[in-house]
Amino acid sequence: MNEDQVAQFLIEKGYHLTALELYTENYERTGNAIECLSDFFEDSANFLMFEDMRSVSEISTSAAETSVVSNDAMRIKDDRIAVLEHEIKVLHDSLDEAQAQLQNKQNSVQVQSPPTNFVGPPDDSEDLILNYLISRYLQSRGLKLSALAFNNETSAQKHNDRINIPDDVDLAHLLRSFEFVQNSPLLAEEIDKLRNEKKQQTDIIHQLTVDLDFAKKQVKELQTKIDEMQEQSQQQGENENVKVEVQSAPVINEPPSVALLNDIWKQIPLILENVADDNKLRYIHLICVIYKYHPDRKIRCECFNLIFTTISNPNQSQIDFIVKELLDLSLDEDHISAELLPIISQYLSSNSVGTLCLISRVVTEFSPLASQDIRTSFLFSIVKQLAEHSSPTVRASACKACASTISFFDASSADRVDDALNLLKTLLFDSEAIVQSHAIDDLSPSVVNLCKSLHAVGKVYCEFWLKHMFSFGLTGSSALAALRFRLCTKAIEVSLPAIVPTKPTGEQQIAELNAENIAMSNKLVCVHKDELSWAMKNMITHIINMAPLYFVPINVKKDVDSLVSKIAKQFGSQFTNENIVPALLKSIDETEGDQKLKLTTLLVSAIIPYCGNETFFLQGKNFISYATSELRGFKSRDVQDYIAPTFSLMSTRDASVRPLIFQLIDDLSRSTRVAVRTAALSVLSEVLTTLEQKEIIQSVLPIVSRFAEDPDETLLLEVVNCVGAISRFSTALDVMNTIKNLFDKWFRGRILIRLQSLRVFAVIVSDVEPQFRDSYLIPKLQITATDTATWEEAGAREQALMIIMQILSSIEDFPENLVQNVAQPIVTELTKCDLTANDPKLPELKKKFGMEEQTSKFSLFSK
Repeated sequence: MNEDQVAQFLIEKGYHLTALELYTENYERTGNAIECLSDFFEDSANFLMFEDMRSVSEISTSAAETSVVSNDAMRIKDDRIAVLEHEIKVLHDSLDEAQAQLQNKQNSVQVQSPPTNFVGPPDDSEDLILNYLISRYLQSRGLKLSALAFNNETSAQKHNDRINIPDDVDLAHLLRSFEFVQNSPLLAEEIDKLRNEKKQQTDIIHQLTVDLDFAKKQVKELQTKIDEMQEQSQQQGENENVKVEVQSAPVINEPPSVALLNDIWKQIPLILENVADDNKLRYIHLICVIYKYHPDRKIRCECFNLIFTTISNPNQSQIDFIVKELLDLSLDEDHISAELLPIISQYLSSNSVGTLCLISRVVTEFSPLASQDIRTSFLFSIVKQLAEHSSPTVRASACKACASTISFFDASSADRVDDALNLLKTLLFDSEAIVQSHAIDDLSPSVVNLCKSLHAVGKVYCEFWLKHMFSFGLTGSSALAALRFRLCTKAIEVSLPAIVPTKPTGEQQIAELNAENIAMSNKLVCVHKDELSWAMKNMITHIINMAPLYFVPINVKKDVDSLVSKIAKQFGSQFTNENIVPALLKSIDETEGDQKLKLTTLLVSAIIPYCGNETFFLQGKNFISYATSELRGFKSRDVQDYIAPTFSLMSTRDASVRPLIFQLIDDLSRSTRVAVRTAALSVLSEVLTTLEQKEIIQSVLPIVSRFAEDPDETLLLEVVNCVGAISRFSTALDVMNTIKNLFDKWFRGRILIRLQSLRVFAVIVSDVEPQFRDSYLIPKLQITATDTATWEEAGAREQALMIIMQILSSIEDFPENLVQNVAQPIVTELTKCDLTANDPKLPELKKKFGMEEQTSKFSLFSK
């Protein structure tokens, strides 16, 4: 039996591995390939046809038999996967070759057509020379495996003695000699052919990829079923007190060889040059695999270098993928400091925003894994440099990197606190809102935690921002100063929970942190002694000094009010009552003039609402009483100028205190002193614009109705103004009906109240709802104009008609349905009064309401 017969026998019996060994040994020994084996192994289709494996249900329940059958199935599946992967690689190479041919065809130059003696198939000697040159070219390019495969297929090495070619002759000579062929008349047709081949190869690769995925899925499912059967067999053996031994096939996960890694590494740069950015992520994964298994540190550093340059300007999703791949490497401190960080530093000067954001993200994720020295020096210098970049996107990303780096500073990093605060200031005062937002949300908590670890939140962090806040508030005059003042208050607000970790509730008190106080945690909120000492001394002083900020040229009243109120809430009612309120009352008593009123504004608006109901009502009534009685340096006008607006500020900031305000007003409205009742009405008028419709119906209208019955005429005039203000922004039916009833009552009352109601109409006519204006206000004018003829007070009729004429002139969209029955009768009444008849506005009204043809026959007669 000769070699061919043996080979045919092995193929028929399916002994493929033995056939492969026979083929290899014969070729290495003789240099000649066995033809039938060469044809068989070159045809990949021979390896895609397998007999159907038995299902798991058909496998014997015997543990030993299960193991053997399962291992055979696994081996067959693994062989099939290997074949599919090899086929995909071959097709990928074919596709790359087709793409290269297509590109060369498209980039060819114009040359003359070939002579006729050059046309035709090559003869044996020409074919031999071409094969020899191709083999030499492949070897010169380092493609030794490809050269070996080529020689095997063409038998190029067997006829070397027949070839006499100088060493300086290669394929480049042939390429240049026959370059004109690339521009032949058949070029377009050949390009189309290549494109079709490329599409076919792509489809084949896609199908093989699907087959490979399906095969892997089957292997995984099979392994799962095998494991389940082994567990069942083991359980059954235990139940029957029978010892069952399950022999599982060893799974060997050997790392790839260094030679293979080197070969892949050499090919990756060439591949990446011809791959779009969207498809480069898969190669980044491959680069990470090379890094993970390659022993050479130089190669590993080059892997990082290639990762950061593969995509020139990565987007957010690409950054997420790259960072995930880097995290999967599970780098330790040594690899981070010696391999990753040096590469990062090389790209800090990059002009690519995406690359810098990638660096920032890497710093964010790897700073927890780095050593403390690396964090406080190298990484911190990187984030500082990123924070100064011209791109707001990079600066916003730097905020997160800074936060991650600083958050892992410990007590040994005390010398970095000033740098961290200055870095936070730089980012917080950034010109872009997105950077400011990230600085407050991400970076400031990390800096606060650093100060907290040193027990210096108050004396370092808060003092830093209070200094800048007072500077902007007391000396600033621009919108930029107001903005930075606002940012300073937000930075301070972030630090409050670090000083008092839990807001005291009820009667809980703040006490120094020690073992004895910790045992009474249900009654005490423990604060570190350094933070408590700062709060008792410096913080209260700063609160007192904030009073002038309520009345500075820049609009920061709401910001400082919010800050002081949050301090009071964070420290609790007990601490505020015992420490802050007494200090403010003392300062109010010791000062005079505007400073006294500014301190009062701060105390009433931001402090007493959080001291308990008793303190709120006591201090609120006291200050109103002082002003109405002009005691302790207060004046009666201070209610209107300072105290009443303070309650409006309080209501705007915190809706939860409005019930307390209503109760206070209700109590004051029952006072026997007119001045106190007037002050209560002033407070109510100030808070009206901050209320909701439901609050007006439930709380305001009952108080207003009681005020409407007040016998004091001066107070009643203010009540009319208050009701007019309600009608300007209220739309609820119940509210409007109450307002109508009140005005009906007042228009039947004293002349002074009627005139005041008309003045209120003149103020609100342009702001009230059109329905209320057309259905009530305008008809009321006509009734009043007619009624003025019966008024006996001197000058009252003239005043009323002048106000009515002014109201008619101000209504631009006068309803057409009211012109004849309302507007024209009013104009007729105006012509009967000398004062209004001679007013220049009367002819305009006549023209407006179509009364130009009528003569002013009544203008000659006086009342």
